[in-house]
Amino acid sequence: MRIPSELQGTAKKYALKKWVDSNKFPCEKVFQCIDGVQPILRQLRPEGDNDELTDAEIAGATAKLMLAVGSITQHVLSGQATPESTEEWELVYLTVAYYAMARQERERKNG
Repeated sequence: MRIPSELQGTAKKYALKKWVDSNKFPCEKVFQCIDGVQPILRQLRPEGDNDELTDAEIAGATAKLMLAVGSITQHVLSGQATPESTEEWELVYLTVAYYAMARQERERKNG
């Protein structure tokens, strides 16, 4: 899975990749969000649209669901930098969603 290049700066600024790959990351909760959002997204598509869901669709919806995962906010606020706008917070959650999807994909491949 490719992480969009525009999110890499956000990942670095808030140490998100390292955190997503750590034991402190709430894998079970986030992986449930990733898996749970996909059937909902398929149901919302127009009838007859059987295209595969894109990473952008899954990550975007997962990012919105992850607002309820308080540990993400705690991780970011414990660092050196703090998002200064709603848009920056949205980028944080979107970045975490992409890295979580990548970690989930790796873990499934490696069994």
